Amino acid sequence: MAEWSEDSLDEDEWSDEPLDEDEFPDEADLADDGDEVLGSLVPCPHCGRAMYEEAPRCPMCGQWVSRHGRWRTSRKVYVRGGLWLARLLLANWLLWIALSAAAVVLWWMGRE
Repeated sequence: MAEWSEDSLDEDEWSDEPLDEDEFPDEADLADDGDEVLGSLVPCPHCGRAMYEEAPRCPMCGQWVSRHGRWRTSRKVYVRGGLWLARLLLANWLLWIALSAAAVVLWWMGRE
């Protein structure tokens, strides 16, 4: 990519004349606050250096930054819930087997 320099402009593009009224930027183009444009700075979770809050990766260390840190917590809840449900189903299955075996034994003993 070519770098910009004043020499790269044509002489007819470079002028010291003031801008016309229609060449000025609109009010909507200008930000009220400099922080709005740049965003707030937060420390990188990997290297601790300052980076923009909305940046997907740290410009210093190059590590990707996840904004969704709660997925691991919610995932643990689902795993624990699934294990609890599996234990409950296993206990229910074993209970029905035990009750069926007891019923068969009682029926067999009542025949004699």
